[in-house]
Amino acid sequence: MRYAPTPLAPAVRRITAADDDGTAHIGYYDPAPLFTAVDAKLADGGKQMAMAAEKIADGAAK
Repeated sequence: MRYAPTPLAPAVRRITAADDDGTAHIGYYDPAPLFTAVDAKLADGGKQMAMAAEKIADGAAK
């Protein structure tokens, strides 16, 4: 499996990988905990970014 971390947004990192048979896998680091750790007022923004990253990853995997 090959991994290629690439930026999705400044606070979100995407990981793409491909098996030897060409099957692609896409994942991302959830930004919500980071936003919450910086400032509790940013928790909602982190959750919104996580939802957007999930939609992008799901769409790219189709």
